[in-house]
Parts: sequence; C-alpha cells; structure tokens
Amino acid sequence: MEKAYKYLKILLLVLCLLQGVFVPSIATAATATSATYDFVKPYKSYSYLSHWKSDEALGNSKKVPNGQTAIDYASGKNNWMLETCSGYISIMSGTRLAINMGKACTVFRIQSPGTGNYEVTINYCAYNASNANTAVEYLILPAEKSSYTQEEVLDLVSQNRAPLRVSCKNESTATFKDMSVSMEYSFQEGEEYLFIVYNGNVSDTIVSYLRNLSMKWIGEYNPPESEKVAQPVTVLEEALHRWEDDYSIVTEVNGYDYFALPIYGGKMYIFNLDTWQLIDEVNTGIDVPRGITVDDNGVIYLGGTGYSLFTYDLNTNKTGITSRLNINSVSMGSLYDMTYGEDGNVYVGTDKGHVIQYNPITDTPTAVFLNDALKDYKFDGDKKIQGTVGYVSALVQQRSKILPEALEHLFHKFTDCCHRPKLYKGYRLLAVDGSDLQFTPDPNDPLCYFPGVNGQKPYSFLHLNALYDLNSNLYLDAVIQKRRAANENAALVNMVERSRISEPVILTADRGYESYNTLEHIARRGWKYLIRLRESRGILTGISLPDGDFDITVHLLLTRKQNKSVKELQKQYPGKYRFLPTNVNFDYLPIGAEEFYPISFRIVRFKISEDSTETLITNLDRDTFPADELKYLYHLRWGIETSFRQLKYTIGLSLFQSKKVEYITQEIYARLTMYNFCELITSHVAIQKKRGKHVYQTNFTAAVHICKQFLRGFVSPPKVEDLIKAHVVPIRPGRSTTRRAKDIKFNGFFYRIA
Repeated sequence: MEKAYKYLKILLLVLCLLQGVFVPSIATAATATSATYDFVKPYKSYSYLSHWKSDEALGNSKKVPNGQTAIDYASGKNNWMLETCSGYISIMSGTRLAINMGKACTVFRIQSPGTGNYEVTINYCAYNASNANTAVEYLILPAEKSSYTQEEVLDLVSQNRAPLRVSCKNESTATFKDMSVSMEYSFQEGEEYLFIVYNGNVSDTIVSYLRNLSMKWIGEYNPPESEKVAQPVTVLEEALHRWEDDYSIVTEVNGYDYFALPIYGGKMYIFNLDTWQLIDEVNTGIDVPRGITVDDNGVIYLGGTGYSLFTYDLNTNKTGITSRLNINSVSMGSLYDMTYGEDGNVYVGTDKGHVIQYNPITDTPTAVFLNDALKDYKFDGDKKIQGTVGYVSALVQQRSKILPEALEHLFHKFTDCCHRPKLYKGYRLLAVDGSDLQFTPDPNDPLCYFPGVNGQKPYSFLHLNALYDLNSNLYLDAVIQKRRAANENAALVNMVERSRISEPVILTADRGYESYNTLEHIARRGWKYLIRLRESRGILTGISLPDGDFDITVHLLLTRKQNKSVKELQKQYPGKYRFLPTNVNFDYLPIGAEEFYPISFRIVRFKISEDSTETLITNLDRDTFPADELKYLYHLRWGIETSFRQLKYTIGLSLFQSKKVEYITQEIYARLTMYNFCELITSHVAIQKKRGKHVYQTNFTAAVHICKQFLRGFVSPPKVEDLIKAHVVPIRPGRSTTRRAKDIKFNGFFYRIA
C-alpha cells in the first residue's frame, strides 16, 4: 500500500500538467442482384397516394382508391404496398412523394429482393423551405404480422434504433434537391419487410420527400447479432423516441442510476434506470436544451436558450431557476457546454465564445473569459497568443515534454508493484476487450477522422484495447490504436507476447477474437483461452456441428496450399483440412509454406435461454472444466464491460482535455492508473454486514471522489478507507443500463479557447 501511495503521488505531479402479411398471389422472385421499389411511377397520374379526406372533399384532386396499393401488391403488379400512414401523401409532379405527418410513421410493406446482404439506397429530396430542425429516420424491419396499426409500428420503432437519420432541410438555392443515403440490410427470400419513414422530431408537422428505394446485392446473408434493442419502458413517446442533439445525462445518486432527458419544448424527463420507471416530468422553461451537467450532490444543471440555468435536485425532486448569467450587459447568446468543476462551481460556455463561472451557493456568475477581450491580443505566425496569455504556450510546451510512453510506463510500474493476484483453481482469470474513445474531430489525422455524411457531424476515434484481471478488478495492459488502423487481434497478440505474468492464465474474450493466429499465440504462451464464436462465419465455417447442445473436440490441419492433392484430401476428409488464403494472417505458417500445421480445440454449445444459445471455443481440459463450468467462467467476462463503464463515466475517460492524439494518450494511461488505484483502495475496505435483504458493496463513484481528494492533499491516508466504508450501496442483481452515444465536444481548459 505504501508503494501505491508513492506512485500515485508521482502521478499527481504529472497530472498537474494534464488537465404480417398480405401474401402475394405470385411467388417471390429468386435472389436478384438488384431491385427497385418505385413509390411514384405506378400512381403518377394521381394527386394523392393517401389522404384522410373523402373523394368528394378533395374535389378534382384524385387520390389512389383505398386499398388499391394492397390489391396491386397481391397481384404482383407492384413489389410494395402502403401499410399505414399518418397525415397524407401527395404525389408531386409524378416525381416524388410529399409525406405529410406529425409525430408518427409512414410505412411501406415491401417484398424481399432475395436472400443476401444488400446495399439499400433511399432516394429522397430536401426542400429549402423546410424547418431547419426537422428530420426523419429510415429503418427496415421484418414484417412478422399480416398487418400493422400505427401504434404497433411506433412500438417497433421504440424498440429498434434507426440506422439512418436525414435532414429535410436543403441549404442550396434550388427548391428541391435530389439526395440519397445508403445502409446495409440482410434479406431472406420469400419474406416481407416494413420500410418505415419516421418523424423523430417533436414538432407537430414534418414533410419528407421520397422517390424510391434501390437495392444492390453485396454479399451473403448476414443479419445483425441483435436486431432489436430491449426497451422495457414504453411511456412517453416524445421522450423515448429520438431527440435532437442528445443533450442528456446519466448519473448515480444514493446507489441508484438516473437518466435525465431534456427535450425540445421545455420539458425534462427523469428515469430511474434500476426500476425502469419514469419518476418525474418537469417544465424547464428552456425551449432548446444545449448543455447539461450534474454535481457531486446529485443536482442537475441545464442550459440552452436564454441566460438562466435550470436546476433539478435528484435527492428531493425540487426544481429551481438560477439568476441570469449575464455579465455587464455583455451579449451572452445561448448557454452551451457545461461542466461541474472540482472547486464546486459550474462552468458554462456560450455560443458567443464566453466562459462563465457560476457559484451555486451564492447564486452568482463570474466572467472567466469574455470573447471581446480577444481584440487586445496579438497573434504571431504560428497563431500562438502573445502577451497577457503567454502562459498558454508555456504550459503546452511543458506538457509536450512528457512522452505518452512515460505515462504508460508509470501505469505498468504502479500495477506491477501493487498487484497481488487472486487465483481461480490456480489460474489468473483475464478478459480482453476493446472500446472506441471519441474525441474532438481532427481532419488532419485521417486514421482517426470520420467525416460526417448526410448531415451528421464529423468525429474522431481512438480504439482502446485492454487486458483486465477479473478477480482483482485491475487493468494489466493496454494498447491504443487509431480507429481506422485498429486491429484487435494484433493488439491482443502484442499484449500476450509481452506479458510478464508467471501464473497460469485463462483468457476470456467476446466474438471477433477467434482467429487461428490469435488462438495459437495464446496456446504457445502456455495460456488457456475461452472465446465466444460467431455462429454463421469465422472458424465455424466448414465444420460440421451437431444440433442442439454439444461438447466436441476438433482437429484441423492448416495449409497454405490449394493444389490438386490438397483438394483431393479435402474431399476425402471433409472438415479436416483448412486452406488459409494470403489475406489471412497466421504467423506460424508463412505464405508459400509447403507443410501442414496441426491445431486442436474444443467447441462447446449450450443454451442461455429458451430460444438462444452460446458457442465457445477453448483449449481447457474437458474433465476439469466441463460445459457448465465454461458457462460460468464466460459469464464472469462481463466484469470488463462493467469496468469500461466505470472507466468512461466515473473516472472520466469519455471526456478529454486535449485535441492531439499524443496528449489524449497521456490522459488514457493516467486514467487507467487512477482506476487501478481506486480499485486497489476499495478492495482493502472491509464492508460490515448490514441488516436487510441486500448485501452491500463499496460505492465506486464515491470512492473515486474520495481518492481524488486524497491526491489533492485534502484527505489523509488513514481516513481514506474509513470514508469509503461510509459510502456503500446494496448489490441488486440483474441491473441493466443502456447508454446512448452522443456527439463529443471539446472539453478543454480555458487556455485553449483561443
């Protein structure tokens, strides 16, 4: 423990510099390489595809007779029909549909183009008179019923995330602008699907202009692993459907997880994520939310249009409005990004470039930075601020002297000196996984940068590969890669090869890590592996497997040759020989090698629910580790998923204080070290048994805060464990929290404003 404190003091010095179905009367066509679904041409002589008004009320404006699209679909005349709609659908100039709807869906039932994976292109129009905030979402779902009501479709939408969201706004001078957007989707021949156009905005009316769908076959049938997102809560359509810009927050108060969701129109919904219940609905007075944060006491601060902050106390459910954050009659603009500072103040940025400090105790704002002051600053050729803020350059220069490798070395030294491994049947239980880390878009780094398409904002990613001890709850190693160059298997091999672990190891991993090269590297290291397999491709391809549950041993001979003799052997011994093409990496069988390479492993399949199974690959002994034991061991892998959540949202790895990759790398290793320190401290805290139905554990969020206070010198070492012991929470099995990704904005220090 003394060494732990010593290394953390060193880290502190470094951190000071880091801040169904209408069945067609004709058979569905065989798998096609392409297909088109034209929603306009069959009915271009009409004025409306659908309308709630009667023919008499519409006068000379003709509409397609009710049910006509279903008749034409059933007869084989069209490959689509109108399933349900809200509002009305105009046919404009015989070239496009104008879909007028409120907070609802327009749904087309379509025939499958065939079996396979298709590139689906949605051809639509944008209009320059549309509301800039309006947008629609497109999604395709299997039609499992013969018919759907509007309510049933909306329920499906609430359970499935739309892969595409487009703006109806056309910024060009042209009245209508032809646009297109694409996605991939896997279809099965003979099946029917729903093509849904959904108004994901809370406005009352939206117009979407649709022309047609076109599909192009791009590969074999490859459905997603999970086509639906579980949604146990079905209240408040406007809240649970999509919301603009995703200004929301998840926090923990008194052992419960809460989700605060502000939406356009001046409302905010509060959900308890442990019970999946809506606990409050409040009026914020902020019509357009633009920033949100929460303090250590569970008080939420919300800003946006206007100069005031709205507050909500999760402990008491009380609301409030702060004083107006205007400074000396300076034009503030809307309140945008906010953060709760470690000094107890709330820091707010505005769209005018100002930074304001708000003191919740005194209810007073103070100007930290006023953008108007920039006129007094001078910039040199390198665009560095000179004069009164010259310290900025100096600070950045000092930080540039710290190599990312130094923080990586400190991370390893700290972990090595503090780690006393806990064993399971004589084995270290490790898990490996990867996670994307989003940061401020940097177009100058093409290996990280992803440009925005179809109105989306650009973004940049680093990929964190981590090796985690499931029993000790510590990160042992990490490899950071630029997202476009990321290779999780290569990162794992690197961590396995350089590991200095002396004890036997069982390494668990999710799907995607089951390459022959990775398996053999692990086995040659003397480790055991337990990895989940993909059911439809990968290693299982070409292997004949029994139905139902099984536990079998597979022996393969890998080869780089594909000559006549090898093909004869493959015919004679099906499933025995496996050809490795040149694009498959296998370090122990180079390209052009003549020999065969033997490899063996177990494949185990078991049920995890009534309608789902799990398939694992392992080199563990069957007698010592039967199938039930493997099921238990793989379940333990969830510990790394939980740790990623704590690392991102409690330690702060989801928000970086830097823009450059080298500086972000510093922060990643610093936060990994901080995570390990907090876990190490909490592991030494003895929890006294309390009366009641629950077993208690340390509150990791509170423990992190206490450890931060220790590092700042506010808490002495003897008091650290006592304070952590005073903050415990009950263990409630079966809890599940789903987080949604959001745009990441730069969270830098004030010296980076210029």
